[in-house]
Amino acid sequence: KKEFVPEQDQGMFTINIRLPAGASMDYNDSMTKKVEAYLAGREEISHYYTIVGGFGGGASNQSVINVSMHKPDKRPVNQQKKKPLNQEELINIIRSDTNKISKEMKVSIRTFALAGLTASRGYPVEFNIKGADWDTLGAASEKINEAMIASGKLVDVDSNYDVGQPEIKIIPDRAAAELRGVSMAAIGNTISTLMGGTRVGKFTEDGHRFDIRVRLHEGERKSIDDIKSLYIRNNRGELVRLSDVVKIEPSLSMLSITRVNRERSISIFANPAPGYSQQEGIDESLKIAREILPEGYYPEITGSAKTTSESFDSLIFVLIVGIIVSYMVLASQFNSFIHPLIILLSLPFSFSGALFALYIMGQSINVFSFIGLILLMGLVKKNSILIVEFTNQLREEGETDVKRALLEACPIRLRPILISQRLFPPL
Repeated sequence: KKEFVPEQDQGMFTINIRLPAGASMDYNDSMTKKVEAYLAGREEISHYYTIVGGFGGGASNQSVINVSMHKPDKRPVNQQKKKPLNQEELINIIRSDTNKISKEMKVSIRTFALAGLTASRGYPVEFNIKGADWDTLGAASEKINEAMIASGKLVDVDSNYDVGQPEIKIIPDRAAAELRGVSMAAIGNTISTLMGGTRVGKFTEDGHRFDIRVRLHEGERKSIDDIKSLYIRNNRGELVRLSDVVKIEPSLSMLSITRVNRERSISIFANPAPGYSQQEGIDESLKIAREILPEGYYPEITGSAKTTSESFDSLIFVLIVGIIVSYMVLASQFNSFIHPLIILLSLPFSFSGALFALYIMGQSINVFSFIGLILLMGLVKKNSILIVEFTNQLREEGETDVKRALLEACPIRLRPILISQRLFPPL
């Protein structure tokens, strides 16, 4: 298993709620309250607060709930687990239950394990798909999402591709308008005033100034039929039905078109499923994306996934440089090219032993464990230096046989080695 940082029971996580594009703030609020009611019934949760409309307040179809759990010693015992639930176990339960509330509502959960370590959304699996045509990207992103969910290795799969914002296209029929003496400006002004409203004045009350806007009553501007029933005056002062001079077409539009480095791009993000590591999730996602994307379109890791790759590359580079520098220092100290190699030959054994320990304990290779491996290799190198140097001293004192010198040096130097291990057990 390989990941940037391991999941920790911080007792805090964020629930992201997304409804279909175009959902009203009132509808969003009513659906979010259902999730709040569910959370209120969980005894493991200490408190939560909700932001309807997202942090910016401009996303009417999105909500964010920040949840805090009780401290581990104050959490109730779960009847099925026969023990208090940790953060990961509670998240899995909440994810399963809240996604059953409504088919229209998509719930994803994000922890704070990567908070401050990346500037993106903070999901362990994040990547962009890029290409020239937006519709092709959109269709591919939906297929990729479905395939990622079907793989069973990823949960909370979502993207920033948000289609479905309803809009009404009003297309003037210039020939019909000219025949009836209706100008394009008259059409635009009439629709803008009656549907959107126009400020016609101001009034002051209790020291506050308010705008006076004129438009149709709310019940008269809700549907396409309401627009068709509007009348407009022509250049002769006569009333002409708006539907006679325009074509009205309902359609779905994008909320926004995102670009990265001037290329059209859609971001896809997810969490690894229980039992899978971050790297396994990233590899599976990229594999699926490459299989689905047509020629000329490609995936690119970003966010914490990119940070993970860059961090491990940097740590491996530090490890290699450290070994080279160690060899140079030891070569100058022992005045030999062979003795440093003998000392450094012990490093692979320490590395393999640490990896085996991580494997049997079910732990992952992450930034913390990798730093520990580097420290462990330094400690093992120090032990090798003690043995090799004392062996050389015995040979200088008259012991000509290398094997007998080693058999005598190793037990004597075993004591200081064990003492150092006892003084620094974490290493």
